[in-house]
Amino acid sequence: MKKGIGPRGLGASKSPMKMYGAKSPAKQTMLSTATVVGKKGKGLNETTEIASGNGAEFVAKRTKDRKTGYAAYNTSKNRAPNTPLTPREKSDVHDSVRKSYAKTGVTVKGVRSKSTGKRLSSEQEGAYNKRTNR
Repeated sequence: MKKGIGPRGLGASKSPMKMYGAKSPAKQTMLSTATVVGKKGKGLNETTEIASGNGAEFVAKRTKDRKTGYAAYNTSKNRAPNTPLTPREKSDVHDSVRKSYAKTGVTVKGVRSKSTGKRLSSEQEGAYNKRTNR
């Protein structure tokens, strides 16, 4: 009977080689060399970009659509039109506006460099999307 751990000699064997299932040096096989690379997209940040128009037009449109969403939310819950919403309810309205923009093409997914903050070119974004299965 093999000696184990504890006063009664139960449990796993005390041999580290046996504990971790390691092979003896004679039985080990050589692994092929591998190149170590950084994480996918290291130094890049996935963003939501404006597809058309400029930033000021987009912010004005988004503000108007959010206010319309707040009123529609209050109407759906049978509340007065100017009743303040909780942060959770506002977040839900913002999510629905964001989803509608993505469906209609107002916004698109983009990738920016973390160090410079500039958006990648379309070829670089295509390579990034291919590499990250996006």
